[in-house]
Amino acid sequence: MKKVLAIALALIMVLGAVACSAQPAANNAGKTEEPAKTEEKSFVTADGKCACGKCTVDMSKYSPYIQELIYNAHVNGETLTVYGACDESYVKAAAAKFQELFQIETNATRYATGEMFTKTDEEKNNPQADVWFGGSNDYYFKAKDAGLLQAYKPENEKNLIKNPAFIDADYEWVGIYTGVLGIMFNTEEGAALGLEAPKSWEDLRDPKWQGLIAVPNPETSATATNFLATQKYRYGYPGSLDSEALAAYLKDFDKNVVQYTKSGSGPSKMVGPGECVVGISFLHDGVAQIANGYDNIQLIVPADGTGFEVGAAAMVKNDKNPNASKLFVEFCLTADCVNLGKDNQSMQNLVITDEAGAIQPELLKQFGLDDLSKLNLVPYDVADVAPQLNDWTQEWLQIVGTDDRHEKKS
Repeated sequence: MKKVLAIALALIMVLGAVACSAQPAANNAGKTEEPAKTEEKSFVTADGKCACGKCTVDMSKYSPYIQELIYNAHVNGETLTVYGACDESYVKAAAAKFQELFQIETNATRYATGEMFTKTDEEKNNPQADVWFGGSNDYYFKAKDAGLLQAYKPENEKNLIKNPAFIDADYEWVGIYTGVLGIMFNTEEGAALGLEAPKSWEDLRDPKWQGLIAVPNPETSATATNFLATQKYRYGYPGSLDSEALAAYLKDFDKNVVQYTKSGSGPSKMVGPGECVVGISFLHDGVAQIANGYDNIQLIVPADGTGFEVGAAAMVKNDKNPNASKLFVEFCLTADCVNLGKDNQSMQNLVITDEAGAIQPELLKQFGLDDLSKLNLVPYDVADVAPQLNDWTQEWLQIVGTDDRHEKKS
């Protein structure tokens, strides 16, 4: 009997021990101890540097989200390839500044905007570029429709001036500057020829300008397709377009053209040295040439209305370096990037706020180009125009034909 009691007592003690072990352990205060939390990944070292172990980027001035992009880009060994359509010096300067700030190897190539689109489209199954930088958003809309761009909602959207025209509704591109299309006139050459500056687009059909005008080629340049769209609007597009009158104007204008340049800024660089008397470009390109010492250039906003652009930046779809690409878009929306323009042949009107540190080029104010709302602009609807660029270029070619004045390649 004593053995039975001893065995029963032993069993009770064992069962009690098991039951106790199944209960949560109590801490000194008598409270239940919470399960240990997983430690969050740290992107920053104790001294404020990137924790990747591969760089020395100072993370102190960046948000936690930007810090994560920097860290991930380095951990993944990402580099960056930029296709740019601003002036080449600005494209190179922006790429160099990005590499300096974030210690990510960055390469950049400058193309005319149409070329940038064509090359990216050709490479869409194996993208070679990660991002686009600059160029009119006409082609960004076109690239969006072609499925070439990647949607991305940037944290630095807060730095944009509040205007729906400055960012894509689906976040496939962000605006970084604006510009107005216009006429540049060499006052010295004009005086030697007894010519006064033109005041309008219509003036440029006069035979007195024969062989004196340079304008970009619509086959390669977004500036040129902006010119074509502007003429469409002048002749009644969209509601009452007079196609015959427009064709007659383009034929007359074509007779006066000495060169159709590959790049939109090309004509602005021909006016000052006297390679042409009249150049058609965005007027900030003329401002840049005046800043270079060509004070013989007169800038004209055509009295009969003109077009305008929003220059943009975007990620290429299926790029190989997504963290670096997102970081570049964020960079484009900061003063670190946009303030480089005025010192690198790019005097565009910035759409980043003063509060974010944007400094507008002073010369724009001197020439009255810092506020597009005060200028006589056509009702340019880029979302409507962009899908028609190919058709309008083909129409133009049928009207004027092609010859050795049309630059297409580098």
